[in-house]
Amino acid sequence: MEDKKIKCIDCNKDFIFTAGEQEFFEEKGYSTPIRCKDCRIKRKAEKEVVGLETLPGHLSMNNNQEITTLGGGCFWCLEAVFSELRGVEDVVSGYSGGSVPNPSYPQICTSTTGHAEVVQITFDPDIISFKELIEIFLTIHDPTTLNRQGADVGLNIVQ
Repeated sequence: MEDKKIKCIDCNKDFIFTAGEQEFFEEKGYSTPIRCKDCRIKRKAEKEVVGLETLPGHLSMNNNQEITTLGGGCFWCLEAVFSELRGVEDVVSGYSGGSVPNPSYPQICTSTTGHAEVVQITFDPDIISFKELIEIFLTIHDPTTLNRQGADVGLNIVQ
């Protein structure tokens, strides 16, 4: 396998996707990244964690855009995977449910607010289907572990 040169969709700069990175991504079932590391870091820094309402299944916004909200443990871990997929236009980390209005991240981490960490994904169903998103979700998230996902433990890590 050889290194690939890829053009970032945000800054139009070329970046190298190394053979080692490709092997890792293939092994994990991830798509080829579409943004350079600098743009991924910038996007993450610009995003604000928001309160999100749980949506039933997913919503069709128009012919080329749908939204789904998934709760699967640590939202940072979910965001990292979904933001790299072709056809995913945006991933917003936030909280769902709970009894405290507009909680802070430290409040959520106390497991006393009743909120779950979630990601809201905006995607183009012509490029990636809802079914494919769920298949990826179930590959990276084990819904059989109560209040735990990997090393993350707490009531905010609900299944």
